[in-house]
Formats: sequence, C-alpha cells, structure tokens
Amino acid sequence: MDKAIWIVDGNNLIRRDPEYSRMLHRGSWEAASRALEGDLARFRRAQGRGHSVVVVYDGVEGPDSRDRSTKGLRILRAGDRTDADRLVLSEVQRHEGRTEVHVVTSDRQDIGSRLRGLRVIWHTVEEFVGELRRGRTRRQRATERLAPEEPEEKPSAPSGHEIDHWLEIFGGSGTGDDDGSGES
Repeated sequence: MDKAIWIVDGNNLIRRDPEYSRMLHRGSWEAASRALEGDLARFRRAQGRGHSVVVVYDGVEGPDSRDRSTKGLRILRAGDRTDADRLVLSEVQRHEGRTEVHVVTSDRQDIGSRLRGLRVIWHTVEEFVGELRRGRTRRQRATERLAPEEPEEKPSAPSGHEIDHWLEIFGGSGTGDDDGSGES
C-alpha cells in the first residue's frame, strides 16, 4: 500500500517522552502539544503524499479544545464524548484494510491489547520518537529552548527491615544490619 495513516496517542507520547514531558512539568500543556504537533507535521511531510497523521488527546486541556485539521495532520480531542483510547481504536477500525495503519502508543493495557488481531503496525513511543526527531532541521534543534534537565534524586538505601524482608522472600540469611563489608 502506498498510503499510510499514523494514529498517535498524544497524551501517552507527551507524558513518556522526556522533552515533551519537561514542557508539561513546567506547566505548559499547550507548549508540549504544540511542539508535538509541529514535529508530527514535519514527520508527515517527510513521509510524502498519501500519508496522514492523526493525534488523539484525552479531555479538553488547553485553550484550543476543538478538533482541527491541516494538510494531512488531524488533531482530535476526546472531550466529554469518549476517552482517547476509544477514539484511537475507532480511528484504527475506520482505516483498517483501506490503508496501512500505524499506531503510536506505549499503552499496552488499554490500547495495545485491543489491537491484537487487527491489521496494524504498532510502535511504542520510544521507537517512534527517534523517527519523529529525525524530521527536524538542524536549525530547529539548535534553537529549541529546553529547561536544563533536573537530576533525578537517588533512592535511599533499604532499611535493615527491608533487607530482611527480601532475603526472606528470595532466600539467604542476614539481619539487615550488614555493614556492607561482605563479612558476617
């Protein structure tokens, strides 16, 4: 098939990708969704004629809560009528068999499990993002302003009680009072 449609779970992609997620955590759903939509528009153009992209969002977040469409990119918002998972599946069923259907989501439970048996190509967010970013120009990448990455906090060491608990489950001996030297 020469034609293809890419159906993207927008909320899932924004929340799972570090770049869009940083924008979201800085308090701007609109900035994250606009950045994603810009990247998807470039991706669609790079795919060529006959290819289209549908991005589906949950709810009505942001000031522009209407469904809209422009040059091969459709933006759908589930709103009150349904949820985004059902809307993604509805789009799959609408296009399945008539064109090559690609679904982009890392939501294995609510979407992935329902895609079994359908003629679709499933991409996780992590797989797709690399492809999506290749469509950016060098200038766009150089001018993007992202907040510096905040270092992740290192988890605290387990307590003696936690160590005893895990040793009890997985076998072994110990009191959890080990000084880390390896000697008893």
